[in-house]
Amino acid sequence: MEALLVTGNKQVEAAAQYLLSDAESRRLERERAKLSQNKSVPPNRHWTIIEARKKEREEKERWLKQSESDLMLEIQRLKMEIQLQRSKREELETQRNGIAQDTKLALYEEYLRGLTAEPTINTAETENLSRYRQQRKITEEEHKKILQKLGYDEKSFDKLKSFEDVTTNEDECVVCYEPPKDHMIIPCNHVCLCPDCATNSYCEPHDHQVCPLCNKAIEDVKQVYYF
Repeated sequence: MEALLVTGNKQVEAAAQYLLSDAESRRLERERAKLSQNKSVPPNRHWTIIEARKKEREEKERWLKQSESDLMLEIQRLKMEIQLQRSKREELETQRNGIAQDTKLALYEEYLRGLTAEPTINTAETENLSRYRQQRKITEEEHKKILQKLGYDEKSFDKLKSFEDVTTNEDECVVCYEPPKDHMIIPCNHVCLCPDCATNSYCEPHDHQVCPLCNKAIEDVKQVYYF
């Protein structure tokens, strides 16, 4: 049936020749037959396009029949709807920011609670506290507020600090031997670099760079944040 339709249903020999040809030749013949018999539909005449254009015309005619006052009322309604959506968005953003702020302070409170569990705070812990506050953007006012919740003021909290240097190689960069060691190498996950070495010696691109601890190829270097 396909051969007869493609060849015009006139000659059996032509239909037989079509059936004996290869797949690509049959495809080309089918396309030729579609064009010659006008059975193909161009993209701009597809029924979905025609239906969409019809709906556009109907919508345009509907609005043309509306009075000016009706159009003004519709514009006003749309403006009110936009304003309502903006207000909802601002409310959700405020709620999100509030939750983020409460979470930040709750985490800092637990961090200080653990820090003050011991009778003294050594120099390494003091340095980590300073980095924590910088990374999490803890203000001085927030710091004082959390101290008060834990039963401390600035003076009593400072008395806990021990100024004996107890810095060990646990927090030293394996390249320059300077703290803090807070950058992780991917994919081996070794936390062994300080910010300066990560920025200056192990910056992108990481072609031919290897981890200083295991010599594994470096794909990325990420900072580790204290939570």
